[in-house]
Amino acid sequence: MVALCGSEGADILKRSRFWLSGLVVLLCAASWIGAKQYRCYRLDRAYDHRLAELKQGAEATLIQGASRETVEEFFRSKHLQYEFRKPSRWDKEPNGTELVGYGFEVVKVCDSLVCNGDVHVGIRTSFDSKGLVSKDVRPTFTCL
Repeated sequence: MVALCGSEGADILKRSRFWLSGLVVLLCAASWIGAKQYRCYRLDRAYDHRLAELKQGAEATLIQGASRETVEEFFRSKHLQYEFRKPSRWDKEPNGTELVGYGFEVVKVCDSLVCNGDVHVGIRTSFDSKGLVSKDVRPTFTCL
């Protein structure tokens, strides 16, 4: 074919291969971006669903005056890692707080400028000297 068309025909073939390979690269990049956006959409939906589930359960179960056993059972039923500890001086707990309960899990979120892909989602409770929840529970979020 080059012999029939001359050197102009060879240039046309080279240019068409260039545009075809450029189109393939562009198509692959668009597919990758679309797949990443869909993944982010699914992660955000799962994060919102889990957060709503934790808030709703905590508001219903962990009311003021609930015992430590109730809080512990709530953390276990929601499959949260948990700990109870004395509040440190850096904690912003109300006066008279004897114990702090914290249940959390690591949730994967989309990479952003603020969080780098993983977030601690948790429920924090304060206990008084009688071992009862002294204040409404607070959801907590910490970037890892």
